Amino acid sequence: MAAAFQDANSNGIINAYDPTYPGFVDNNNDYINDNFQADGDSDNDGILNYLDTTFPGRVDSNGDGVDDRFDTDRDGRINMLDLDSENDGVPDVVEVYGVDVNGNGQIDNFSDADGDGLTDQAAGCQCC
Repeated sequence: MAAAFQDANSNGIINAYDPTYPGFVDNNNDYINDNFQADGDSDNDGILNYLDTTFPGRVDSNGDGVDDRFDTDRDGRINMLDLDSENDGVPDVVEVYGVDVNGNGQIDNFSDADGDGLTDQAAGCQCC
């Protein structure tokens, strides 16, 4: 899904958010191209992309029914819902320098002042 983060027409908007990107579909009205979302439904058939056997480019090497492109560690939980998406024993929140004192895998003191869906603690991270 590397194309999601590219800017095909050089207009300053990555393809995932650019409604002028060819084939842009947003059936769930979240302003993100469903073609790049695990929880999108690009063909509007009621089956989320990560479970849809007709989703273009689908890969399911372990036969668990989940598109491997959305499940890095192939444990059946898509990355966006998996607290340790690559199953390396380090919670994802810690890998982005978030604070998780209680060890529950979720960032402590979540706040989102600008409403972008990212915690203010990680939004400013220059680690990646």
